Amino acid sequence: MFTLTALSAVISTVSSLIHVQSASFSEDILKNIGVTSIFGNKISLSRFGVIIGMCAAVILAYILPGGVIAQATSFWFGICAAGFLPVLVGGLYWKNASRTGAIASIVVGFTVSIIGFLFFHLKEAAAIGLSNALFGVDTLLGFPTTHINPLFYALPLSTVVFILVSLKTGEQVDVEVTEESVVSK
Repeated sequence: MFTLTALSAVISTVSSLIHVQSASFSEDILKNIGVTSIFGNKISLSRFGVIIGMCAAVILAYILPGGVIAQATSFWFGICAAGFLPVLVGGLYWKNASRTGAIASIVVGFTVSIIGFLFFHLKEAAAIGLSNALFGVDTLLGFPTTHINPLFYALPLSTVVFILVSLKTGEQVDVEVTEESVVSK
């Protein structure tokens, strides 16, 4: 039962990722470069996006080493958490949250996370190889920094930046929901 539950979760996640990838590919890439039809409208742009995404996934599965999915997921979720989590929570529950604070928090969260993964966290830094290519070493700092996930320091830092910049700018984004604004949408 446990295996079936895990397999079900994986299948639903893959399904949603395929939908996201096809919509992104067709709407954000193809339409922006002027492609409006594929093979004379015999295949919709979204379906073409699915085909391209599936082919890319199969090719990458044979090229990349085992375990790369878990590593890439950790990498991406860490970056997104440090970039978006303070802004999301602060925007929902803190009336003093400001747009400038949100932008600063996102920039700091993304930047610190990416730098941490590329230059400090051993597993990702060694796999990506940018630090080695630039500086001749897998990581710029030694143990224990090499084993501390960048989320551990990027998330608190982006939270502090969000709070301090929001308090400093003093902007308050007031959102007023009226009956007319709801009806017009």
